[in-house]
Amino acid sequence: MKKIVSFFILLVLTFTLYMFSPVQLYAKLFIPLAPWLGTLILAFLSAYFFTVALWAWREKKIHKANVLAFYILYFVFLIYTLYFRNGFYGLNLNPLNVFDQGQDLLIVLLNLILFVPVGFLLKPKWQHLLLMAFIIFLIECLQYLLKVGFADINDWLSNLLSVGLGLYLKIIFQKRKIEIL
Repeated sequence: MKKIVSFFILLVLTFTLYMFSPVQLYAKLFIPLAPWLGTLILAFLSAYFFTVALWAWREKKIHKANVLAFYILYFVFLIYTLYFRNGFYGLNLNPLNVFDQGQDLLIVLLNLILFVPVGFLLKPKWQHLLLMAFIIFLIECLQYLLKVGFADINDWLSNLLSVGLGLYLKIIFQKRKIEIL
């Protein structure tokens, strides 16, 4: 029961935070006709992830069903975000372009969060980080070639940093010896 209450408290907090922050602008990219729905999806995934992570940290164990449910929801959201949203397409190869517009900085910050769960799936080896750099590069190229997104060097860099952050958090969780049941 405590987990359910924790989840709903986190859901309300994250939804409120997202509704009254620049994330609302980002949500409009996901679902232009109903940006609140994109915000609700972001809030739901965030609340679920943080609830599972906090309880795993507290109890030093996590159930495989929670991990599996999170990753199914996460990858559906990730595929939709990368390839099925309405919006514009183009190319940016200037890494300093992020400082030209405030909205681009927001997108970089959200991209820093987007691939953190992928880092948890990898073993902490430099070869895996190099492989993810290549995969993220392919994702950016496909977005441009299929005209379903904006291929941006800043997205590539921030997504790669996000994977690195996920790997770092995984190492911290492993040192805490959190058991997966």
